[in-house]
Amino acid sequence: MHDYTQLAFQGKFDEARTLRDSLKPVREAIASSRPVDKPQAFGKYWQELLGQVGGPVRHPMLNLTETEKATIREAFEGCGLKL
Repeated sequence: MHDYTQLAFQGKFDEARTLRDSLKPVREAIASSRPVDKPQAFGKYWQELLGQVGGPVRHPMLNLTETEKATIREAFEGCGLKL
């Protein structure tokens, strides 16, 4: 995201769009796997999959179920994001 923003600031709009569009599978993975009622838990789990563990959400927020985690992990692994 930083790189395509910098390209846009430099006026390299075609390059910026190409780089931005390369992240479309990641955006689709996020949109297709995020539970509507647990945005904080989703964000924390996505960050965990990126290697930035922050722990569970605090009460009274709900943590993800194992089924929700499996759905998110599958979307994450299939989006092509390189770490």
